[in-house]
Amino acid sequence: VQTRLPLARTNKTLVLRGGLHHEGGRLLFLCSPHMLTIEDMIASGCHMSDLPLHDTTRDLLFMAEMRTAEASLNKKLDRLAIELAEAQARSDSLLYSMLPRPVVEDLREGRRARGKLEDAVSILFSDIVGFTDLCSKVHPQKVCRMLDELYTVFDTI
Repeated sequence: VQTRLPLARTNKTLVLRGGLHHEGGRLLFLCSPHMLTIEDMIASGCHMSDLPLHDTTRDLLFMAEMRTAEASLNKKLDRLAIELAEAQARSDSLLYSMLPRPVVEDLREGRRARGKLEDAVSILFSDIVGFTDLCSKVHPQKVCRMLDELYTVFDTI
């Protein structure tokens, strides 16, 4: 059985659910407020303290609130996992552009990077004439872009 009970001095209605019981020649309506969320409770003008301590409505409200909070946290966790994967991909790209793949793998696993014997190697020592003066006149990002382009060309040789 369900009934709506208008609340005095408000435009709000409290929905009650329960059952009719015959006891001692009287008909009793044993009921609880019907609320599915905290928002329903607030809309009806009730407070948690208005509900009996061992009423199932109270337990259902707590469970619904916990599910809502859990869903929100899971959504946030999924978003953070995606952001972490993107940051990891950017980090990997940067590391692999600066260091050989075996060196990166060793460092990630906490091992010292092992040296590798090569039959022939090239080492480039460079000096850019007027570099200090250039740095004082040009925006730092432009200097970095220029150096990146320059040494990328040297790497391909």
